[in-house]
Amino acid sequence: MFTVGFAEELFMHSLAIGLMILAWGESRKTVLKAAIIGSLIFGVAHIIAVISNPAPGFILFKSTIMIMAILLSMCFAGLVYQINSVWVAVLLHGLLDVIAGWMGSPEILDMLNPSEWTLKLSFWVLLYALPWGIYGYWLLIKDFKKQKDAHN
Repeated sequence: MFTVGFAEELFMHSLAIGLMILAWGESRKTVLKAAIIGSLIFGVAHIIAVISNPAPGFILFKSTIMIMAILLSMCFAGLVYQINSVWVAVLLHGLLDVIAGWMGSPEILDMLNPSEWTLKLSFWVLLYALPWGIYGYWLLIKDFKKQKDAHN
């Protein structure tokens, strides 16, 4: 499971977002734009499994996972941008995937059936992920005011 996070971070936060920044320039606004688009792409990639299992509860489960992935990707993008290194995001994402792998064990999945996912569970998962997304967004924009003041 750790290698999945490793590969996803190297692809998304090094290559994909890096290429967007190279194409659009390295201003704060283009970095933010690249992080948002990259996070949306990353999140949408997590919903592909809905095609194979369109049960209503499963769609709610995967939609929740998609939104959580978008929020966590924003956090990782902010961390990568602020420390100028993808390795912290690689380690955090790898750790999250190891935990998700443990959560995906047959014993845990027997207790947590995605086809019986509820709005209440989605609420709690997204309440957990929202501060991470906000933190990543803040990391990406926190120097905007300083940059504007320096230009004046």
